[in-house]
Amino acid sequence: MSLKVKDVYNTITIKAPIVKEEDDLNHLIEVLVENPITRTLYVTNKNGKLTGIIPVLYLLKICGYSNYGIIQSGSLLAKNVAILTGKRAKDIMLDPITVTKETPISEAIKLMLQFEVQEIPVVDEKLNVIGDLNSIEILAANFGFK
Repeated sequence: MSLKVKDVYNTITIKAPIVKEEDDLNHLIEVLVENPITRTLYVTNKNGKLTGIIPVLYLLKICGYSNYGIIQSGSLLAKNVAILTGKRAKDIMLDPITVTKETPISEAIKLMLQFEVQEIPVVDEKLNVIGDLNSIEILAANFGFK
């Protein structure tokens, strides 16, 4: 199979979950509650360019630490402490992982596995988010579901 991102993206997650760098944690959770299939938030700057991603797992880590004192073993590195105590999207986001419409699905799968994410933003040449590639979309396309 020689599928590309353009062949499968935006079939399950119709609207990419975009938040702004200055958005607080409450807003991030609100976006997730409104879009319960979402597994990654895409953070953009004031110009609408992608600057980072926030996997739901990172928000769960913050909740676990803030509300229950849970710290994942080995997560006391400086970046993880910043994530655990972050208050805004820009404080907790990871560097962006992206694909374009022309990216082969095999490359998208490699990125998802490498970075342990279930969704990747689809961007144009200017890093504007134009869609969302969901792991379920990849599975559906590869196993004949539409």
